[in-house]
Amino acid sequence: MFLLSISINDVKILFVNEGFMKILIAGAGKVGKSITDELSADGNDITMIDRNADVLNDVIEKYDVNT
Repeated sequence: MFLLSISINDVKILFVNEGFMKILIAGAGKVGKSITDELSADGNDITMIDRNADVLNDVIEKYDVNT
């Protein structure tokens, strides 16, 4: 079972899943990278989008994600 809890500006987001997930993350900033770090460790299929191609290239080098 997968459980992820994230707090952003006093808003708590809880993800629960019992298997593989296909995930789209909008934004490769601090929060997007933090979520990617947590979810990629479990082998999920992650696609990340961002307006800045240079930031996406940095993410691709560090994580196994699609852009």
